Amino acid sequence: MDLHAILSVFGPQVWLAPPAFLFLITIIIVVHELGHFVAARLCGVTVSAFSLGFGPEVAHFTDRKGTRWRLAWFPLGGYVKFVDDDNASSVPTTDEKVVAERANASAEERKGFYHLKPVWQRAIIAAAGPVANFLLAIVIFAAFYMFVGEVQQPVRIDKVIAGSPAEQAGLLAGDTILSVNGTLLDNWGRLQLIVTSSADREIALQVDRGGQTLSIKLTPRLQAEKDVLGDPAKAGRIGIQQQTNTSDLKFRYFGPIEALQRGTTETGLILQAATRGIWDLIVGRQGVSALAGPTKMVELAGKFATAGIEPLIRLLAFISIAIGFTNLMPIPIMDGGHLVFYAIEAVRGRPLSQRTQEVAFRVGLAMVLMLLVITTVNHLTGVVGRIIAG
Repeated sequence: MDLHAILSVFGPQVWLAPPAFLFLITIIIVVHELGHFVAARLCGVTVSAFSLGFGPEVAHFTDRKGTRWRLAWFPLGGYVKFVDDDNASSVPTTDEKVVAERANASAEERKGFYHLKPVWQRAIIAAAGPVANFLLAIVIFAAFYMFVGEVQQPVRIDKVIAGSPAEQAGLLAGDTILSVNGTLLDNWGRLQLIVTSSADREIALQVDRGGQTLSIKLTPRLQAEKDVLGDPAKAGRIGIQQQTNTSDLKFRYFGPIEALQRGTTETGLILQAATRGIWDLIVGRQGVSALAGPTKMVELAGKFATAGIEPLIRLLAFISIAIGFTNLMPIPIMDGGHLVFYAIEAVRGRPLSQRTQEVAFRVGLAMVLMLLVITTVNHLTGVVGRIIAG
């Protein structure tokens, strides 16, 4: 198979993917690190560096408070470094000379030391990055609700598949699903989001049947299918179908308050789905192939970019949530790992030993690198399969 045939599997997205991904990841990293930066400044911590990317500098400038703002060669990441950090992971220094110098620092200088701040302030600073990612998603979703609007349609069932969970629970063609697990439905997409992440978990539906409201419980069934890129995937399904009826469609714009409420709800549903996905990995309901690594994100960026700026910005919101959620996982070197250390410190009354933290950070780094390798290999295996099949 020649190069042209291979590229034809991906279409024009193969050329758009790298710049589209770089556009998305740059925004997400800047927002994430700004979350840490703003929280640190509010808590009186001296920030020595704000870096977009790793490695040698491309450009930099120093602001009036002494923070070095740097652009580095390798753009897939970034960090905020505090004046008393040993490295970009906010590990306190162990260098005896540096420790001695900082011990002799003036009282004013010590006020800016991150590692001398109360544990609750350090926890806020650590959590601020992921929170900023979630806020970015909320703002994006809210902006779409306000300025793009939403097509709404009653979630009416037109067909119930024989032998499906829906049939077994007693759902009928003509029923309208009003809510699921207390979340009101005004479009099919919101139902899909909840059901997809609820395989083997009971969900509660409120259903309108001829003017009568019924409460029906059922359990979505895990089903093998293809994801948006054509790779193997598994998702919860209940076995119902809906046909688009133009007479049912309604287009609506939302005011700022309701748009923010809906953006918050949508972000919360995605976070809930992500939490369930991690649990499914732990209990073996899903395999590691369900995880999306950097190469898959690059391909997704290219695919959404070919569809236009609106789908690409929506993808930005989803990836921002994913990055924020991943950073909150209790893995040393991640923000969630720092939060675990701070929780232990709050309970013990003193931090873990320097040696314990160093070992934990090394283990955390190894875990992250291992996940990157696994997800990359999984995705590339799927790509090869698509090339062979195509």
